[in-house]
Amino acid sequence: MFGICFRVGNVQCGVNGLSPTYLKGKSFWGIKMPSDPSWVWRKLLSLRDLIFPIIKFKLGNGENVFLWHDNWHPFGSLLLRYGSRILYDTNLPGNSKDLTQLYRGQNKSQQPVHHSYNLAIGRVNKSLKPSLDSPDIPVWSLIADGSFSIHSAWECWRDKGPKVTWSNLVWGPPVIPRVSFIVWLAIHERLNTGDRLQIFGLLMSPSCPLCCALEENHSHLFFRCHYSSRIWAVIQAKCNSHWPSLPWLELVEFATTSINGKSLKCMIMKLSFHCTIYHIWMERNSRIFSKVFKPEEVVTNSIIQMVRGRLLSMENVKAYAGDNWYLEQWNLPSKILLQSQTAAAERNLSGVNYPTLRVE
Repeated sequence: MFGICFRVGNVQCGVNGLSPTYLKGKSFWGIKMPSDPSWVWRKLLSLRDLIFPIIKFKLGNGENVFLWHDNWHPFGSLLLRYGSRILYDTNLPGNSKDLTQLYRGQNKSQQPVHHSYNLAIGRVNKSLKPSLDSPDIPVWSLIADGSFSIHSAWECWRDKGPKVTWSNLVWGPPVIPRVSFIVWLAIHERLNTGDRLQIFGLLMSPSCPLCCALEENHSHLFFRCHYSSRIWAVIQAKCNSHWPSLPWLELVEFATTSINGKSLKCMIMKLSFHCTIYHIWMERNSRIFSKVFKPEEVVTNSIIQMVRGRLLSMENVKAYAGDNWYLEQWNLPSKILLQSQTAAAERNLSGVNYPTLRVE
């Protein structure tokens, strides 16, 4: 979207699917909002005040810059600065592009002849006068080299909040994106559990669909529910770990500090944490909307298979002491571990040829 506006500012109005009939030689910054515009065109025009200060021009020959509308002057749009009076004083149309029309004679030291324009230009350095040997260059001022990037636009306009402590628990390898999204919603307590639906007036009795307890909230659903607790007990045994009984958000903080690193153990624990939350939530929805009830053994097996499937797609995981237990417990091949240089050197000295793993 911003890329389209940038090209429009550079009078390349027929690119990126934007028809030149929308502009017809007029400045993108100066046209009026039509009475019945399309949704896309209305949104683009509504963003002009936000985008205009960022798109500037480095003057060249002055032939492709709208004199009164484009952001080539330190004061910004001269039409907005001085009003329509400057059009009258210069006797130039509102969509004029040729900057050389503002000067008379060939003497570069000669001042502009029109009073209104003299107020705007007369005391500014010579860089604002056209140079016939170079073109006008649009500049995206958010980046040092002046080129547009979506990343810079996103960083400029997005709402920025404080960095959360649990970001590494939710995002980054080896997570599964659709699973991480559910975990992210759960940490923000934005999943539509019974207590939230009751606040919205969509549910009269927020009972837990897994154990029929009287209240369903995030803490109960994922850890205090008897159904969920039995699933967690099996998964924790598979991870050779024990997590204390804490409220939901406190448990997230505990998991953040406990699951920290790139070892096989940490990856298994991180995936197990994600996939358990994901499958408990899916089972909860299945019971409400599809009336399908799975025993906890089936859900637990689905969690284990999802974790194992993700681990089988990995390679070159750094090896640590104790990894053999996890390889055996999760039925994983040793090839997912990174072969150390020491082990490779020992094999070379022994004269035994072993197949090498291909690293993609």
